[in-house]
Amino acid sequence: LMGCLPGFQAIGFAAPALLVLLRFIQGFAVGGEWGGAVLLIAEHSPPERRGYWASYPQSAACIGNVLASIVLFGLSSLLSKEAFLDWGWRVAFWLSGIIVFVGYYIRRSVEDAPIFVESYRRQKEVRKKAASLKDALAAYPGKTFFSILLRVGENTVYYVIVVFSITYLTVHAKLPSQTVMFIMFIANIFQFFSMLFGGYLSDRIGRKACIALGYAGLLVWAFLYFPGLDSGSNVHILGVICLGLFFQALCYGPQAAYFSEIFPTSMRYAGASFCYQIATIVAGSIAPLVATLLLRDYGGTGPIVTYLAGTVVLSLLALAVLSETRNVSLHEVDRAHQDRHGA
Repeated sequence: LMGCLPGFQAIGFAAPALLVLLRFIQGFAVGGEWGGAVLLIAEHSPPERRGYWASYPQSAACIGNVLASIVLFGLSSLLSKEAFLDWGWRVAFWLSGIIVFVGYYIRRSVEDAPIFVESYRRQKEVRKKAASLKDALAAYPGKTFFSILLRVGENTVYYVIVVFSITYLTVHAKLPSQTVMFIMFIANIFQFFSMLFGGYLSDRIGRKACIALGYAGLLVWAFLYFPGLDSGSNVHILGVICLGLFFQALCYGPQAAYFSEIFPTSMRYAGASFCYQIATIVAGSIAPLVATLLLRDYGGTGPIVTYLAGTVVLSLLALAVLSETRNVSLHEVDRAHQDRHGA
């Protein structure tokens, strides 16, 4: 639908208004889809490999960024600048429809995990209805709050790297936009494998240890970020961006498994999705804007470094409160919930 929107010349201010509306709908859909995708895999996975398998949906954004870069680079190379701005950009949105049909097919083909079917049946028998987000918040207010804080640091870092870095490199470091796009293209490929490694490592050393390692790395990296961007060397710039994304992946990769092991099956979808999306809204979505305003108002990068380090410390404190869940059986999580809450 975005690819079919009339331009400003045709419908005036209705064009950007419709674009914002479609983006809102898209975000709403992604918010629901993330929980379903990662929890479906997590509930089908054996406990000893749950971190690795559940990290695949986590890495999907990297693949999406890579595919988008390839399509946009191809279109801009084949078309003139005028043709690309006139209609060529729409082709990228139309091609994304292929992914929609693939996702729909997967959704229709994969069955719910047995543990979910069992939990849903039990909820219907005992409560006559499925558990809601309100139930999850009432039963696990502490876990929900600290799980949100757990995401704040890595989510802030991620959006600063993938959004703010592009502006900083093109406007302040004076790099050609094509060079910046190529650097981010390589970095996204690197992060895809880093994300899978993060999930794998969490199966070996534990969810908390892996995430703590990632945040410790990000705390050091925050002070290397701008020296790398200002180095004038494309290799150094790529290196500092990849280093940040690597440590971010150690924090983010295990989260799908971690959140699935924190909440019981009856509340897992609502609880995990709420933690994930609220953190994105309050941390990641505003991070590029905050970094831009800090740079503008203070005229230097020091406040941005403090901002990044502060969010990382906040997430480390939240991690210290949460429990380790590696190798836990989801049936054990459900039994503990039943013993405590009786439903």
